[in-house]
Amino acid sequence: HFGTLHTLRQATLRPARRWTAGKRADRCWSVADKRGQRKRPLKRKSSDSPASKEAEQEEASCHARAPAELYAVGQTVEVKGVEEGFYGSWYSAKVLEVRGGRSALRLRLRYEAFKEDDGSTLEDWVDAHNVRPLPPPHNPNFLRNICVGAPLEIAFEEGWWEVEYCGASGSKHSVVAKRYNVEHVVPASQLRPARRWDAQRLEWKEGEASDARGDGAAVRPPPKKSKSMHAAKSTV
Repeated sequence: HFGTLHTLRQATLRPARRWTAGKRADRCWSVADKRGQRKRPLKRKSSDSPASKEAEQEEASCHARAPAELYAVGQTVEVKGVEEGFYGSWYSAKVLEVRGGRSALRLRLRYEAFKEDDGSTLEDWVDAHNVRPLPPPHNPNFLRNICVGAPLEIAFEEGWWEVEYCGASGSKHSVVAKRYNVEHVVPASQLRPARRWDAQRLEWKEGEASDARGDGAAVRPPPKKSKSMHAAKSTV
């Protein structure tokens, strides 16, 4: 229309389509050919039928309701550390209040490990995507079949931190927190399997390290308790 030739990357182009409004049964997109004439309308996929759409919406609604049920008032959950010095950690907290809807569920939590300056228990509002349920119990003998390099979590300063398994010496086990370049030698009671919470499927994934770095979402950093996490080595 404008008598101008453009040279563009493929990513900036898309097919020309025409929307036919009409009656509900006739509504569809059609693709124009090189002469500008309409081709046969695109067929609606079976999954696009009103019945299928309703089923998909119901499924999405169930997934949206599930976090509110998992994180009901009184439940104990784990909160992802998303501040410098707390990446790779999970700290437990109790749910005090739940607000929001499907896309922005927020929880008021009371941390079990942290205190305010006046000595009172630390409370904060946290986005639900930075929270997960408590992991299920694990076999206390799980380390018998563990491999070097396997992801684990270590109980450290009242939280759980991501580490990798290095080996055993007697009754103690050596692990390393690569993020902080720190080695720990601890008994088996201070270790647990690494699990990742799949918020879409609402299930735990075994043997997978969680994405505990986070996206920088606003979670107020607890008082700095992890100074020793930056030490060269910790033997408990």
